[in-house]
Amino acid sequence: MYRQAAFVDCGQVYHLICQMENRELPYDKFCEIYKKQLSSESHYFLVCDNGSEVVGVLHLRFEEQLHHAATVAEIMEFAVRPILENRE
Repeated sequence: MYRQAAFVDCGQVYHLICQMENRELPYDKFCEIYKKQLSSESHYFLVCDNGSEVVGVLHLRFEEQLHHAATVAEIMEFAVRPILENRE
């Protein structure tokens, strides 16, 4: 299921972004920025959950750009949990 992200998703979004970056980010700072961006009209977060956990996140930033003379959306982060296949 896809839905707009909420602050309650912060921990799971954090793990997806750390996995994407292949490093551990400072959690407190991450949460501070995430909370600020959730309340901003310039940012939109979409998460995919499987009913029990967030398995993907898409973060868009909207801004006016002179060379388009319009508002455009830019993908800032797009992270999906890897699928682990059972290979027996």
